[in-house]
Amino acid sequence: MAGITDFPDNSGPHGIDMDWRGHVWVTEEFTNALVELDTTGKLIARYPLPQTSEGPHGLRIGCDGHTVWWTGKANGTVGSFDPRTRTWTVHRLAPDSQPIYLARGPHCAMFFTELTGNRIGRIDTNGLLREYPIPTPDSRPIAVAAGRSDHVWFTEEAGAAYAELDPVTGRITEHRTDVEGAELAGLDFDCFGNLWVQYNQPGLIDRVRPDLTTSRYALPTTAPVGHRIISGPDGSMWFTELAADTVGSITTGCPLPDRLPEPTA
Repeated sequence: MAGITDFPDNSGPHGIDMDWRGHVWVTEEFTNALVELDTTGKLIARYPLPQTSEGPHGLRIGCDGHTVWWTGKANGTVGSFDPRTRTWTVHRLAPDSQPIYLARGPHCAMFFTELTGNRIGRIDTNGLLREYPIPTPDSRPIAVAAGRSDHVWFTEEAGAAYAELDPVTGRITEHRTDVEGAELAGLDFDCFGNLWVQYNQPGLIDRVRPDLTTSRYALPTTAPVGHRIISGPDGSMWFTELAADTVGSITTGCPLPDRLPEPTA
């Protein structure tokens, strides 16, 4: 293990991403702050959010490599922080929207899911906010990722579907799973453009090809409570199992890069 960075008790580190310098940014959901770490994991600074009780949850670095975007799950906000100028920008949503996940999308816009607001939100580089209602009521959108023809894809925990949004037309197309009682969680794309969809329950992961044909992987753990899935630097899809205290991977066939990133510490 390269190293562990200790956070204060009950700080709730949650969202994480890396800027162009290799600095790691983390949300502290319970202490209402953003944290900046250097390439070795050493604390550089902690930045309290401008308003109390935002509950920063998700985090993504903008396509400029600098700007830190976060979702305020607790009180319905999406904001950005420019560490070069120490400037904060906050966009107010409906108080009960509960924005959680963030993804960089087409034209450098930032997309986010509204867990209880039942919408997908978009903020462009000019700060213009647009929200797209999801056809299924109370679908509880979770993860969001950009891919395939500039569409934005997301999972519906309660809607038992993964869905795609065309940001130009605003049309949302939902693709239902055939698994009874399913709850969907994370999703991400591999190097071939396949969409990997993770189930919160049961213990399944689907690979959805560009033509929407699907291969299904049953996990050894029957009730893992799948939580996150990402494309790793080795080309595999890595995933977490919240209830099983397990991290796993699936080999995708993506070619390995010429060399993996060197450790920094």
